Amino acid sequence: MKSDLAIITQKKTGRTPVEDLDSSFSTFGDVQPTPERRQSPEETKPFNTRSANSPLGVDGADLRPNLRLSRQSIQSLIAAVKPDCDHGWEKEVEVLVFLYWLARAASYRAVSLAFDIPKSTVHDIVHRMSKAVLSILKHLIAFPSADDIEAVGAGFAQLAGSPAFSVVAGAIDGCHVRVKPPASDVQCYFNRKLFNSVQLQAITDHQGKFLDIFDGYPGSVHDARVLKNCVHWPSVSTCRKVHP
Repeated sequence: MKSDLAIITQKKTGRTPVEDLDSSFSTFGDVQPTPERRQSPEETKPFNTRSANSPLGVDGADLRPNLRLSRQSIQSLIAAVKPDCDHGWEKEVEVLVFLYWLARAASYRAVSLAFDIPKSTVHDIVHRMSKAVLSILKHLIAFPSADDIEAVGAGFAQLAGSPAFSVVAGAIDGCHVRVKPPASDVQCYFNRKLFNSVQLQAITDHQGKFLDIFDGYPGSVHDARVLKNCVHWPSVSTCRKVHP
């Protein structure tokens, strides 16, 4: 009931949840206090219980340090996702909870304290939003059409300052995502950087927009093997023959 009242109060202020989250982040940092400094009572108050009284001076602040996405990207995500639920928390709040959980690699308890909602609710929101994002993944992350591929090539040529790059369809790279490995196959996940991970391979266009993602291989697998097992390897192999 406390959280519901906070949301009602939030509505009366006329500010969106994204704007209120700005105000919250202006004073609310990590959930756990650092050894060097004891947090003030204002800093330890849960997000929803004090957002209505937060100053408006930080409206429009950059959300990327806390949520890893720009304000425009967050608003686009809110508009795109359609959670499989027509009751409960507002969609804007659920998206912010989900992004905070992802960006901070936080426990359900930490997110619960930040938003003043039960841990079980955080669990439900995270799983519900994960399904919603996966349902629109193929519509948002896809290779450009034949009509757009020339524009992508021209963009790479402009970035490189050479017309030779006009045949480039995307930039590819990979990274290691730290995980807790299964007890039976720990050695398979131990990578050359000396920690356990799964591999993520991504292809982007000249503007940094994701065109494809491929993940799941254990950290010990070589990058070349990951590339050869992705669905785009036949196209890459053909291009190597045409443009060695």
